[in-house]
Amino acid sequence: MDSADIDHRLATLISIFEERPIADLLVSLQAHNGDLEQTIESLVNPLTTSITASTESRNIQKGQPNRKRVAIEHYFGPPDRSGDGSSTSDPTQHEPPSKRLKREESDRKRNNGVAENEERNAFDLLKWDDDKVSSGKRLPVQTLKNPEEISAKLPCCELYPNFLPADVADRLLIAVLEEAKQWSQHKFVINEKPVVSHHQSCLYVSSSESLATKTVIYGGETYTENKAMLTEMEEIRVPIEDKVNERLIERDRYLGEIPCRWRANALVANCYDNETQGVGFHADRLTQIGVMPTIASMTLGATRAFRLRRIINAGNPMAQTIDLLLPHNSLLVMFPPCQELWKHSVPPQKSVIRHPISGLARINLTYRHYRLDYTDGDTPRCHCGNPCDLKPVMKKEGRIGRYFYMLAGFGSQDPTG
Repeated sequence: MDSADIDHRLATLISIFEERPIADLLVSLQAHNGDLEQTIESLVNPLTTSITASTESRNIQKGQPNRKRVAIEHYFGPPDRSGDGSSTSDPTQHEPPSKRLKREESDRKRNNGVAENEERNAFDLLKWDDDKVSSGKRLPVQTLKNPEEISAKLPCCELYPNFLPADVADRLLIAVLEEAKQWSQHKFVINEKPVVSHHQSCLYVSSSESLATKTVIYGGETYTENKAMLTEMEEIRVPIEDKVNERLIERDRYLGEIPCRWRANALVANCYDNETQGVGFHADRLTQIGVMPTIASMTLGATRAFRLRRIINAGNPMAQTIDLLLPHNSLLVMFPPCQELWKHSVPPQKSVIRHPISGLARINLTYRHYRLDYTDGDTPRCHCGNPCDLKPVMKKEGRIGRYFYMLAGFGSQDPTG
């Protein structure tokens, strides 16, 4: 097994067992000769693994055949269309250990009175909860308000206050607030649970023929019919592109960055109606924006904190959290390697700075470049047919620039986007 294969399997283990030291995961993987399924089984339940191994050994001595083991790779590939899927055997017989663990957790919650179909906030289920740090110590939260402070503390981020003419920004805010009435809370599946985001969101693509993006992966599903940007969104796309490309020329570039002009051919729009709505810590999916991406985020309406937390690893054991106060008509550009080294959130607050037009509501337009070398056709798919997410390896020191594909969520047979 070559080093790249080992790195890929180790990255999968890191994503499943975030609390375990990376060294322990590597030792366990090596102890099982690189067998990912056996490694997961041993980490989930060492005692059961030991008993199973002893039983298999006795069966071999007695000449009894062992039950066939299904490799975890079986669950990644094209969907099986050979039959109607009916079977008289136990449907859980060949499920991988990681899925069995999630199913048992689901059963435990049902036994404790949690409804199976109860919709929960997505970020209640994510391991990087806002109030918890997986390891290391927490440093005091730093609040940065002006561009100079931000650039000094966060070289991968730049803030441009009053980016648009005031009348253009206000006109854009009014148009998007009306449009946001049609948006919905993002529903998807995490750990076999239907979950829903606190805020409303929507994906848009540019209607310009030169920027056309026909097929888009969003929320673990492929879309061919996408909403076109509003006229006001297209209008500000041009000055945003100019500013980003002006800065990219002057900045150091990273291996894997987009080699051509940055074009804002898609955006994800978010609406936070009041101070109680937010989104938990996450890094943006790289599936179509590619590695080392640049993302331009336009804030309209109420002033809210945008929170970033440095990823913890052996070389950076302290958890640094930074709040950026983003006012109306401000543009925040996240350059590489922001998505590889930091996770970000919009935390709920006790109070926010109101805006005369939107009141407590904040609109966020995140412009992205969907790359031609990261298409739907290039994206690996699970056995269930859903596309996988491209993620960076974050928690191992010296692994910046390493990535892996991972299924967005088990059981997402009918994701709602």
